[in-house]
Amino acid sequence: MPSITYIYIAFAVLIIGLILSAILINRKQSINVLPPI
Repeated sequence: MPSITYIYIAFAVLIIGLILSAILINRKQSINVLPPI
């Protein structure tokens, strides 16, 4: 049943993308929050 494996791979890729985007957003927010030197 390759269709189920493809669905699981698609979900894994989506979850990894969401995690990476959240990390990038957190980094941008932390950089913006830090006061300029």
